[in-house]
Amino acid sequence: MKIQSEGTGSLRLSTKKNQVLFNPIGAPKGETDIIGLSQPGAKTEIPSKKTFCLPGEFEVSGILAQSFYTDDRNNVAYRVVI
Repeated sequence: MKIQSEGTGSLRLSTKKNQVLFNPIGAPKGETDIIGLSQPGAKTEIPSKKTFCLPGEFEVSGILAQSFYTDDRNNVAYRVVI
């Protein structure tokens, strides 16, 4: 697995098969499976199989993820298993 900081709070997790972006600031390289946004209710125009911005549990393309509010309920944090 490759973990890359994209700057300004953006993070990319990628394997040979999958790609997950958190708070993307630009167009992704290749197809993106999941986009996770840390602001509740936020939106993005970047295409992906699934975009999440609220708490919950989900699976996309074999990627298991759980999202939850931080203590102050102003942000969404993610736990991802690829």
